[in-house]
Order: sequence, then structure tokens, then C-alpha cells
Amino acid sequence: MYILMGLIEEKSMEKYIFGSLVIMIIAIVVDVICKRISSVLQTEGGYNASAFMRIKIAEHLRYLPMGYFNSNSIGEIASVTTNTMEVLGDVASRVVMLTMQGILETAMIVFMILIFDVRIGLISVVGVIVFFIINSMMQKAGKKDSEQKVKCDTELVNQIMEYVQGISEVKSYNLLGKQAKRLNDANDACAKINTKMKLVFVPYHFLQGIVTKITGTIIIICCAAFYINGTMNSVYAIGMSISAFILYSSLETAGNYSSLLHVVSVCVDKANDILALNTMDIEGREIEPKSHDIQLDHVSFSYDKRKIIDDVSLSIPEKTTTAIVGPSGGGKSTLCNLIARFWDVDEGEVSLGGINVKDYNLKIKFIKRRS
Repeated sequence: MYILMGLIEEKSMEKYIFGSLVIMIIAIVVDVICKRISSVLQTEGGYNASAFMRIKIAEHLRYLPMGYFNSNSIGEIASVTTNTMEVLGDVASRVVMLTMQGILETAMIVFMILIFDVRIGLISVVGVIVFFIINSMMQKAGKKDSEQKVKCDTELVNQIMEYVQGISEVKSYNLLGKQAKRLNDANDACAKINTKMKLVFVPYHFLQGIVTKITGTIIIICCAAFYINGTMNSVYAIGMSISAFILYSSLETAGNYSSLLHVVSVCVDKANDILALNTMDIEGREIEPKSHDIQLDHVSFSYDKRKIIDDVSLSIPEKTTTAIVGPSGGGKSTLCNLIARFWDVDEGEVSLGGINVKDYNLKIKFIKRRS
């Protein structure tokens, strides 16, 4: 615009060329500084968000009943703490940054156009509104597939862990075909859902691009018409025409990346689902038992509806050895887990030193043992 003003006014161009160079140098320096700061903040923000969430989940898992780990796949927990957190740490921060950057840059350019010419500014605003209507439709269309993608990713991690952890049994009992098939099926499911998501989003990305290009074309035509009828000078007409090419470039990038917002949302929901699980009551008292006698008084316990321990009472004096003997599946391990309070009993009471184990503060005891 500055050079165009010099050309049209037919003045000495040295001033305008030097001025434009100064403007560009300042803009480049500011751009480099801002991008460096934003990249550092994006990396730190993404890393800290995922790291703190992992720590929060780990702290929460410490106080879940062991029964949760029996009835839920360890692979799912591993998937959330690895794959899901990786998405939040890397993809989420980038998606949010680029989406907000596109919106803010477009808003700033539209605002400046409105200052120079309200008519062109209103055309730009209409283009932005239509763009966001299509983007909203894309978000709704991809919501279901985004949830399915995260589920498939979780299942794939689960199958990989199961395959790797059980590789000795797989080889010993020649289960390579069966186990490999389950792993391959999970991998194929991920490939299919990722392909499906691309196919769902491509038409909307295309429409978003069409809207921005058509709006830009309308702006150029209007600038030419306004110049011909004398309601816009040549500098503004050329400047507005140039702005039509750069107006929506950032917004298109933001629109393309915004298709991943639902994936990020589902990842956050999966992490919050784990944090929403009911933990055992750990807010007991700091108690130093006078003895370490173990007492079970009419204890009953069930896995879902299947009763494993039914009205069992026993006493184990301290400094003695007790053997729990019985057939496989008879509840021996369950009984030991109840004594250690890996689970809470359904009925009855487990006591240590004559005090119900539920009255002990688990967190304080854990810290003391660790220290």
C-alpha cells in the first residue's frame, strides 16, 4: 500500500521503497520473536498439561479398589496415560493454537478493512459467518467418528500390550495366528476409522475453501466496480483487492485443524472418566496400632453379583504364620486382598490391632512407609 501510494502520486520512490523495507524488516523481526515465544509456550503448555494430568491420574489410581483393575483392561489405562495424553500434549495444544491464531488474524484483518471501507468489510464479515456455519456442520458430522477413533486407538494399545506381555505364552502354545489376528484386526479398525474421518471432513474442507475463494472474488469485483463508479480511489481499490487474497488464509488453516477439536474433547473426557471413578475412603485417622493382630468378623464380599466370601470370621495373632488353604477359585487371594484392603468388604469388618482398617488414613501410611 505504501509503495502504491508513491507510484500513484508519482513522487520520488526512494522514500517509499525505504519505508516499505523498514516496515517489512520490523514485521519479520516481530514475527520471528512472536513465533519463537508462541512455539516455546505451546510446547511447555502441552507438555505440562499432559504431565500434570498423568500425575493426577496416577494419584487417583492409587486409591481405587483393586477390583477396578480386575474388571477393566490395564491396556485402557495405559492407553489413556500414554496415547491419549500424547494427543493432549502435542495435538491439542497445536490445534488450539492454530485455530485461535486463524480466528484472531482474520478478525484483525476484517476489522482493518472495516475501518478503510465499510462495504468491503461487511462482505468479509458475511464470508466469515458462512465459513463458520460450514465449520459447525463439520464439527457435528465428525463427532461420532472422533469418539470411535479414540476407542479404536485405545483398543489397539490394549492389543499391543496384551501381545507383548503374553509373547512367551503365545510362542509356547503356538498362539501366533490367534493373537496376531486380534492385533491385526485392531490395527485394521484404526486404519478404517482414520480413513473414514478423512472422507467425512474432506467435503467440508472443500466447501470452506470455496467460500473463502468466492468471497475473495466478490471483494475484487466490488473493488473494481467501486473504482469505476468513482466511490473508491485507486489505492484503496488495489489494497482491498490484495487483502482479498490474504484475508482467509489463516482462517482456512484454522478450519482444517478445527476438525480435530472433537478428538481432543474425547481425550479430555476419557481422562476425566478415570478421575471421576469412586476411590476408597482414604481420609481416616493417623493411627499407631497397639498390636498387629488381624481380625475378620463376619466378612462377605462379591464380584458384581457372584459372592466369593460369605460370612467368614478368623483371627490371626501378630508374630504368627497362618496358611490359607483351599481349591483354585475358592477365594484365598480375595481374602488376602481384603485383609490388605485392596478392596473394601461388602459386609462385616476387617480390623488391625482391634481397629477397623477403614479408620486408618491410607495416604499417611503410604507416605510413612515410603519415607
